[in-house]
Parts: sequence; C-alpha cells; structure tokens
Amino acid sequence: MRGPTARRSAGLDALTRQLALLLPGDEITWQRGGGTAPVASLGLVTLPRAASPRLLVPATSSRAAAQAVLARGSGADRLRTRAARGAAALLLRAGAARTRRDRLRITGAATEALLRSLTDAVGLPMAGTTLSIAVGAPRANAKPVLALHNRRGEVVLWAKTSTNDLTAGLVRHEHHVLSALATRPPASFEAPATLGLLDLATGPALLMRPLVSASSRPAPADTVPADVVAVVAELATRAGVVAMTAGRWSPLGPDAPREATALLHLWHSRHRGPVPVGAWHGDFGPWNMRRTASRAQVWDWERAETGAPLGVDAVHYGSHVVLRGQDVRASLEHLRAVAVPAVERVLRAAGAPDTTADAVVDAYLLLVHRRFASEGAAEGTGAVLALAAHYAEVLRARPDPSAPRHPHDRKETEHP
Repeated sequence: MRGPTARRSAGLDALTRQLALLLPGDEITWQRGGGTAPVASLGLVTLPRAASPRLLVPATSSRAAAQAVLARGSGADRLRTRAARGAAALLLRAGAARTRRDRLRITGAATEALLRSLTDAVGLPMAGTTLSIAVGAPRANAKPVLALHNRRGEVVLWAKTSTNDLTAGLVRHEHHVLSALATRPPASFEAPATLGLLDLATGPALLMRPLVSASSRPAPADTVPADVVAVVAELATRAGVVAMTAGRWSPLGPDAPREATALLHLWHSRHRGPVPVGAWHGDFGPWNMRRTASRAQVWDWERAETGAPLGVDAVHYGSHVVLRGQDVRASLEHLRAVAVPAVERVLRAAGAPDTTADAVVDAYLLLVHRRFASEGAAEGTGAVLALAAHYAEVLRARPDPSAPRHPHDRKETEHP
C-alpha cells in the first residue's frame, strides 16, 4: 500500500494483501481527501474504521454506500444492531462517506476488467455502477465478497471471490450446491440463484443474484423456531435419507487427527442403533439467513454436504454461538435444554424416530470439532484450536445414553 498518509494496521494490511491478490498489478493507495477519479477506479472508505476494516463502501455514491450497509443485514441482527445499521445507512445516504478524508483508491487494468465482467453478467453499462466489498477476519478461508451497485445504489449482483486453493474449492462447491437447489426449488426456504463462475486471477468467483426482502424478522435468542425446524427437515431430506447403522457412520477421512478418531470411537460406543443420515447446510444460523413473512432466505452454502445425521443444522442454529462462550457445564445444560428438543422436532418433521436425538447432538459436536481442528491447524490459530478442544471436551462430558442409569435417576412413574 502506497501513500504518505497511509495508516498501518494488521486489519488494513490483511485487506490490502487480499485486494492485491484479487486485482494484480493495480495501484492500491491510501489517500486523504476526495477528488475525481477515472471510470476504471474504485474510491472506497472503510467501515467501521480504517484500523479494523470489515466493509468498503463507495466514497462518491451515497445511495450505494447506504445500500451496502443495509444489504448485509441478517436474522442475527438484534434490535440494537438493526438500529445501528439503520443509523449508519441514514448517515451514508446523507453523504457521510463523501466527508471521510481517509480513502482507499484502487486503479488499473484489473479493476477495469473486473467491473466490465460483473456488469456484463447482469447486462448493465459500466458507467454509473460501482462496487462495495465485504472482508472478513483474516483466516485461511477468508474471501472478499463484492456487491455490484447500479445507478440507484441497489445491489444487483454478489460475487464471492477466491484467493487460494482452499477458497477456490469452496466457491466451486457452493456453485454446484446452488445449481442443484435450482433444479428443484425448495418449499420452505429460498437460496440465491447462481449466475455461474467468473475466472479471476486468483481463481473462480461465484456470481449470484441477490435475495430481495422487504423485511426480516429477528431470530429468537437461543431457540429454534418452527419455521427453522421446517427448513432443516426439508434440507436434510432433499437428497434422500439413509438409515445407517451407527457403527458405519463416519465423517472422517483416513488421515484424520488422532483426537478426532478417538472421538468417533467414543460416538460409536455410545450409539449403536440405526441413525437417519441426510444432508446439512454446514453453517446454518441466523447470521446466514433472513426470516421473512413468507419463507426463510438462506445463503452461504459453501460447507453444504451429505452424510450427516438428520438435525445437525438445528443444533448449529441454536447452539453454535452459545457454546463458544460457555464452559463445559453450561454447554451441557444448554444442549440438554435446547439442542436435544430441537433435534427431536426436526426428526419428527422428517418422519424419522426422535429417539436418535442424542446421537445427532453428539455427531454435531464431532463434526464441528473436526472443522475447527482442521482450520486451526491450517491457519496456525490458537483460538480456533482452543474451540476444537472445547467441543471435544463437551462431547466427552455428554451423558452416555447406552450406560445403565442409576436407580435414583429413574422417573417416579417407574416405581411400583
């Protein structure tokens, strides 16, 4: 990054590296002040601040800047978040982005080619269109997500990019999942429509039409509502259900880490009967959906896969955020009170016996442990590895349904 007024931060450096990969050879400059720019140029300001950039919005299009903020809302937004998002959009609509002196300017042939490819995908002229860019925390699967805005500032196209082999695989996989969903549109939810893959210097970018919604109901805290149960049940059974003997189910490959293999052996020792196996979204939660008046809108399908016990998405929806912030004791209580009943409801909705709910919850803990252990090792991230260890500890501490129950634990109705 060039420019005498550049302000260095780890977040800004990571952002600049991602943009340099995405737009090779282009000039990326941190500037102060406004000024005019050529058509093939992006003038962007960082939100919430330059030191911790998460969203880059157009500096000269007030309507696009406001829509960039509003379009990224989700069912995870609480009232305070919604109010803050709305206030930020109002300020940007009034021209707040124009008054920000610190700007990121990107200029060059790669920017021009990217804008032309994106506008061609939706049949728009380049003039009057602009981009906003969402960037996540630095991690192995981080991917800049671009939004193309028309003259009115509306988002008309999403482009999820890739910057390495890992993200390229995820982007291709999501394209295939969305293509399959489009062949038989679901009844209880809506997914983005894929417009295909665009080849960029860093790998493929997934082009998607935006999901349009006038409103989104907030998600209840720490519960799994009825409409979400319906989504999980439909998704889990779309590709068919296999009643698999518990001893044969395995989400691990031959090179699985020793701890994950030990946890799978523990799961096999606890659960011996048939377990219904289907598909799951992989990261289904309020943060990846909206709950509208008609049906749910669900996005971010890059982790979707088959071969998971029915109902694991319901555990993720109601428990993922909670478990990350609780100790083992509180985690066990939450799973008992929230996750197990939610899975039972999904199994009944799917026409499967609800007696395997504990097996599904344990399988979920194993699946997420596998993910965190793999990602933590790839990134060398201690925090992610600590989460993997936490999920393993919770799984080991979960009660064994196959163990004999203590006489004092029997219900009163069992006494003569």
